[in-house]
Amino acid sequence: MKIYYINGRGEEGWRSIEPMKLVFQQNQWYLFGFCRNKSDLRLFRLSRILQFQAVDENFERVSSIEEYFSQASESYSQKVTVELTADQTVKHRLVDIFGAEVVKQIGELVRVSVQLPIDDWLISFCLSLGPALKKVKPAKLQDQVAAAHQQAYQQLRRNQK
Repeated sequence: MKIYYINGRGEEGWRSIEPMKLVFQQNQWYLFGFCRNKSDLRLFRLSRILQFQAVDENFERVSSIEEYFSQASESYSQKVTVELTADQTVKHRLVDIFGAEVVKQIGELVRVSVQLPIDDWLISFCLSLGPALKKVKPAKLQDQVAAAHQQAYQQLRRNQK
């Protein structure tokens, strides 16, 4: 099939893919398949597939999803313990993303402690919590979130003038 896809960096374009399986992970649906454009196995988030076309063509499966996730987990071996403390107002979002079993009530606040790579997704997620986010660990992640927040603030201030 061919899909018009927007990736996590905002780049859009047509991809020719050999679809293999639908996958549900981290509360999102993905299409797993071989991307002919990148000559590699990929996960395509369904919500980012803007258009698609069926192609009357057959292909032979060359890999398995297990092989893909085995390689992916090796590349994400840089996981660290991430702790987010936030207001009750965003508890539902933390449950949606991380699961109820890791969202703990701490007085008036909620806390999540999970193993994650520090990447653009995590920084963006922290920013999306806005003033409801009260504390971030480790310090390296806190610094990156604060720097991204400051950069956004300065950009918005420049646009006001």
